[in-house]
Amino acid sequence: ENWPVFDGLATVSTSDALVALAANKDKGKNNIRINLASDIILTAPVLFTQTGMTLDGKGKTLSVADDFADNYSVVLGNGNANLAEAFTVKNLTLDNGEKAKGLNVYKMTKVTLENVTLKNSAGAGLVVNSSDVTASGLVTENNVSGGVNVGPAASDETNNSSFTLLGSDNNLQEEDPIYVDKNDVALIDAGD
Repeated sequence: ENWPVFDGLATVSTSDALVALAANKDKGKNNIRINLASDIILTAPVLFTQTGMTLDGKGKTLSVADDFADNYSVVLGNGNANLAEAFTVKNLTLDNGEKAKGLNVYKMTKVTLENVTLKNSAGAGLVVNSSDVTASGLVTENNVSGGVNVGPAASDETNNSSFTLLGSDNNLQEEDPIYVDKNDVALIDAGD
């Protein structure tokens, strides 16, 4: 299903629209900005299969439906090869209601999170799998397996991950705010 993109901008207000736009691979459109027009209750996982995108929550919340039956609610990457362009998520709250796992970044580089809240995940709030992620203004709360998990994807033990946390406006509230697997790296710069 195609979702209309006008001048590189798509505004969505339903789960179906967001899922369709996220899966809009091979359409030759990069540098797409997706703005949320309202809070959205997800009825299916949102699998972003391309880069060169910005998801701007505009202060809105993505939550999951009571009958949500998938592992992760939002996945950036989904295992596609050569995802080297930037992907930004900003001004968004992801509330999984303890029914699904948090934001999964899978085999991607140049991912930036700005002013994102990840809460009530059935796993870690953020999973960085064989990816490079930089975050600022990150809030994690009440996530079962901690705030941020940094490690290789199970299918790709050779590809390292890195997570960089910038600034002093982050608030990772779990007992295990960041945990790192194997030879991966988490850098924290708490400066202004």
